[in-house]
Amino acid sequence: MKDLIHSKDKKWKVVLIHHPPYSKGSHDSDKEKQLIQIREIIVPVVESYGVDLVLSGHSHLYERTKLIAGYTGFEKDYDSLKHEVQHSSGRFDGTKKGMPYIQKKDNKGTVYVVAGSGGQLSRTTEGYPHNAHFYSDNTVPGSLMIETKSNILTVKWLTNDGSIKDEFTLLKDISSANERLLKSGKIIRELKID
Repeated sequence: MKDLIHSKDKKWKVVLIHHPPYSKGSHDSDKEKQLIQIREIIVPVVESYGVDLVLSGHSHLYERTKLIAGYTGFEKDYDSLKHEVQHSSGRFDGTKKGMPYIQKKDNKGTVYVVAGSGGQLSRTTEGYPHNAHFYSDNTVPGSLMIETKSNILTVKWLTNDGSIKDEFTLLKDISSANERLLKSGKIIRELKID
């Protein structure tokens, strides 16, 4: 909590926790008390401090949400119109649906990643994949790579064969002109910081 309080002026905020708030892997976030408590107690705190990315493990697979906010219920309660801050994949590939996530000045929205596939893979639970997840995979092991460059944060899930199976980008402090270009589907290699 102290770290969050002192991170007020930091560009990027990443929180690491063991138990995931949203998972349908080897652990079910609808049925396990600790996971429910993380979602009900920790998620509102994390979001109130403008955390950009929450990384967890515990469930032995890979799962990733879109940029979401205000979702503390069970899987059946997930409503994309209500909880998704942006309706894109977060992928920086130049398509309209592939637009990166853009953090506005209110810094609303967090991406939640379960990166528990590095050591082993295991079964999934009923309801897999979770409704809040954009991408899920329980078939190959992998690890995360996080890169930041000023106002750009990129996360890649690399599998044991060296391929990138999932990737997303968060952007902050971009000009409205650059945002319009992104929404039009044009790829921008270097974004000007406002």
